[in-house]
Amino acid sequence: LIDSPIHVNGELQGVLSIERVGPHSAWSSVQRLFTHAVANLVTLAIVQNQASLMRDELRETNARLRALFATARNTCRTRSGAAISDVNYYFDRLVSRYTPREIVFYAGENDINSGNSPEDVFVEFTKFMEKKSAALADTPVYFISIKPSVARAGDFDAQSRANRMLSDYAKRRTDLTFVDIASRMMENGQPKAIFVSDRLHMSAAGYEIWRTALSEAFRNNNMQVPEICD
Repeated sequence: LIDSPIHVNGELQGVLSIERVGPHSAWSSVQRLFTHAVANLVTLAIVQNQASLMRDELRETNARLRALFATARNTCRTRSGAAISDVNYYFDRLVSRYTPREIVFYAGENDINSGNSPEDVFVEFTKFMEKKSAALADTPVYFISIKPSVARAGDFDAQSRANRMLSDYAKRRTDLTFVDIASRMMENGQPKAIFVSDRLHMSAAGYEIWRTALSEAFRNNNMQVPEICD
C-alpha cells in the first residue's frame, strides 16, 4: 500500500490508499508522485464542493437578512462586509437620503476582525451618531450588538468590550437603543449551534434570535413592530 493524506484547511479529511497486486517491490518516485497528485485532486474537489455549499448558504443567509426587514416601513439598505467607517463614508447614500423613521444598525464585527480595537469601534460609531443627529435629529437608532461566531472565537473578548462600551453609550442617549443579541447567541460560554457550515453566518435559528430581540426592542420603545417580527 501507498498512502497519501488529504488535508483541507489544515485538518485531516481522509487518506487515499493505493494497493498494488502482484510481487512485492518498492514504489517508484513516479508512482509516489502520481498518488500525491490524485490526493491533491480529491482535496480540490472537496474544497470546491465546500465553496459551492457555502455560496448557497450565504445566498440563503442574505435572503433571511432581507426578509427580517422586508415589511419595515422604510427602505432596507445593506452593505455586505462593511465596517462602521464605510457606513460613515457613505452615510448620505445609505442613510440620510431616505429620511428613515428608525434606523437598525449592525456593524463592528468586521472592524474587530480586521484588527481595529474596541475603542476604534466605539469612536467610529459615535461619528455615525453625530452624522445622524446632524441630518436626522432625534431619529431613533437600534444598534444590534456585535455577534459572536464559532469562526471568530478569537474575537470574543474584543467584541465583548466593544459591546459594553456601546451599551453604556446607549444609556446616555435617548435616541439610541442597544439590542443585545450576543448573550442570546451564547450557551455555556460558547456560541449556540446556529451557524451554517462556514461557522460565521447564521442559520434560520440564528435570525430567529435577532427577530425576537428586535421585536422586543421595538415594543419597549412603543414602536410599531413590522409584521416579520410578530
